[in-house]
Amino acid sequence: DLGRGDPPFDADAVIEGDFETAKGLVLGDLDAAAALATGKVRVTGDMGKLIKFAAQQQHPTSQEVTARVRDMTD
Repeated sequence: DLGRGDPPFDADAVIEGDFETAKGLVLGDLDAAAALATGKVRVTGDMGKLIKFAAQQQHPTSQEVTARVRDMTD
Protein backbone atom coordinates (compact mmCIF):
# COMPACT_ATOMS: atom_id res chain seq x y z
CA ASP A 1 0.00 0.00 0.00
CA LEU A 2 1.07 3.57 -0.60
CA GLY A 3 0.12 6.54 1.48
CA ARG A 4 1.08 9.95 2.73
CA GLY A 5 2.07 10.78 6.28
CA ASP A 6 2.28 8.36 9.18
CA PRO A 7 1.02 4.89 8.24
CA PRO A 8 -1.68 3.27 10.36
CA PHE A 9 0.59 0.21 10.58
CA ASP A 10 4.29 -0.60 10.60
CA ALA A 11 5.49 0.12 7.06
CA ASP A 12 7.96 -2.23 5.39
CA ALA A 13 9.78 0.79 3.94
CA VAL A 14 9.40 4.54 4.17
CA ILE A 15 10.43 7.03 1.49
CA GLU A 16 10.67 10.66 2.53
CA GLY A 17 11.04 13.60 0.18
CA ASP A 18 9.28 16.64 -1.22
CA PHE A 19 6.28 16.68 -3.55
CA GLU A 20 8.19 17.53 -6.72
CA THR A 21 10.60 14.65 -6.15
CA ALA A 22 7.73 12.21 -5.48
CA LYS A 23 5.95 13.42 -8.59
CA GLY A 24 9.09 12.92 -10.68
CA LEU A 25 9.57 9.42 -9.31
CA VAL A 26 5.94 8.37 -9.88
CA LEU A 27 5.84 9.78 -13.40
CA GLY A 28 9.20 8.33 -14.33
CA ASP A 29 10.80 11.72 -14.90
CA LEU A 30 13.32 11.17 -12.09
CA ASP A 31 15.55 8.15 -11.58
CA ALA A 32 15.10 6.62 -8.12
CA ALA A 33 18.78 5.75 -7.72
CA ALA A 34 19.77 9.32 -8.59
CA ALA A 35 17.22 10.76 -6.17
CA LEU A 36 18.58 8.55 -3.40
CA ALA A 37 22.22 9.27 -4.23
CA THR A 38 21.68 13.04 -4.26
CA GLY A 39 19.68 13.07 -1.03
CA LYS A 40 16.39 14.12 -2.64
CA VAL A 41 14.79 11.14 -0.91
CA ARG A 42 15.56 9.27 2.28
CA VAL A 43 14.68 5.60 2.64
CA THR A 44 14.32 3.57 5.82
CA GLY A 45 13.15 0.00 6.22
CA ASP A 46 13.31 -3.08 4.03
CA MET A 47 15.23 -2.14 0.87
CA GLY A 48 14.63 -5.62 -0.60
CA LYS A 49 10.86 -5.11 -0.61
CA LEU A 50 11.28 -1.61 -1.97
CA ILE A 51 13.42 -2.92 -4.84
CA LYS A 52 10.81 -5.59 -5.63
CA PHE A 53 8.10 -2.91 -5.62
CA ALA A 54 10.15 -0.76 -8.00
CA ALA A 55 10.62 -3.69 -10.37
CA GLN A 56 6.85 -4.19 -10.49
CA GLN A 57 6.47 -0.67 -11.86
CA GLN A 58 7.74 -2.00 -15.20
CA HIS A 59 4.66 -4.23 -15.53
CA PRO A 60 2.31 -3.12 -18.37
CA THR A 61 -0.55 -2.48 -15.92
CA SER A 62 1.67 -0.23 -13.80
CA GLN A 63 2.80 1.57 -16.94
CA GLU A 64 -0.83 2.17 -17.91
CA VAL A 65 -1.61 3.62 -14.47
CA THR A 66 1.47 5.86 -14.70
CA ALA A 67 0.32 7.10 -18.11
CA ARG A 68 -3.12 7.94 -16.68
CA VAL A 69 -1.57 9.80 -13.75
CA ARG A 70 0.72 11.69 -16.15
CA ASP A 71 -2.33 12.77 -18.18
CA MET A 72 -3.99 14.14 -15.01
CA THR A 73 -0.90 15.91 -13.66
CA ASP A 74 0.31 19.39 -14.53
